[in-house]
Amino acid sequence: ARRSAPESGNPPDCPDGPSRISLRPMAAPDPPARIRKGLPIVAYVTFGVGGLVLSVGGVLLVTLWIATQNTIELLEDKGRLLITSTVARVSQLLEPIEAQVDLLAQLIESGRVDASDSQALFTALQSGLAASPHVHSVVFLDPSGWLLAVARADPVPAPEVDAWSHSAAGRQVMEDARSRGSDDAYWGAPVYLEDPGVTVVNLRRPVIAGGRMRGLIASTITVQQLSEFVTGLETEPGQNAF
Repeated sequence: ARRSAPESGNPPDCPDGPSRISLRPMAAPDPPARIRKGLPIVAYVTFGVGGLVLSVGGVLLVTLWIATQNTIELLEDKGRLLITSTVARVSQLLEPIEAQVDLLAQLIESGRVDASDSQALFTALQSGLAASPHVHSVVFLDPSGWLLAVARADPVPAPEVDAWSHSAAGRQVMEDARSRGSDDAYWGAPVYLEDPGVTVVNLRRPVIAGGRMRGLIASTITVQQLSEFVTGLETEPGQNAF
């Protein structure tokens, strides 16, 4: 006989037993991978190394600049010291010459030495020469046109009498002295002396008494002596100025 149909709403019987349906929750899907934004690590390393190099380079440049400035200041200070020392030493050489011509001029201006007495004048000029070992000669030029010179020579200084009025250079020297209108000593232009063949620098002092020019005293030193003196100066032990 045929089985009767199952009642409405009930599942049919299975040969192996009643049918069971198991419901399990589904696993959630994995979230999508996050995409990193920004520079890669290599860029950061590059920037870091570059910044370090720039920092070290900046420190080296600042150090070099400071060292350069210190060196320049040191050289400037040493140069100023050298110039000051050289000027002071040369002044020590030339100041006695200025005192010499001043004294000789004052002796003539005061009348204690008579310029017309050649022997008395020679003695005065010779004494002035003896006081200054660097002086080559001492000369007195008289307005009337003659001159008396005392030059250093071996074994003793010898007088030389000559006429300056016949020389264009001599006339120019006297004209320059008159045009100054004062008895202040001044340095003249270097002069070449044919005998003994040397070039001299000369300090000149007009002799003025009673408002009139009574003559001119000149003291000379050779360029060679002055050059040897300057080159022999030592700014430091064992170090010459030039």
